[in-house]
Amino acid sequence: MHAPPFKKLLCQLSSDSPHVGYWDKAGIGVSSWIFLKDGKSAFNKPLPSQNGWLVIIGAVQHVWRLLKFARFRYLETQNLNQNPLENTFGVIRLHCGLNNNPTVGQFADALKTSAGWRKKNACF
Repeated sequence: MHAPPFKKLLCQLSSDSPHVGYWDKAGIGVSSWIFLKDGKSAFNKPLPSQNGWLVIIGAVQHVWRLLKFARFRYLETQNLNQNPLENTFGVIRLHCGLNNNPTVGQFADALKTSAGWRKKNACF
């Protein structure tokens, strides 16, 4: 029994995987999005989120081309996410307390403090 086609996109990206072809088709699809309101186009130009999707698709394809040139054979696409960045900003927010708009200095100090805290409390 063969795996459904979408399952192949959950695997590692490689020269033989369907990822790049899928992204090419997805880019064409995203480019053709039209948002309607009362049967008419609601916007004169693409929305920022639509452009963002196209940038992300192009950026991942570019990363893969660079990695292939550097002789990488696989890329774990599931690890391409912002979780570490979001966690870092969460820790910085904790160190800034109730300050929702820290200055550059306060932000840098919180970052340094959180980096030191993470090293001391690392589990590895």
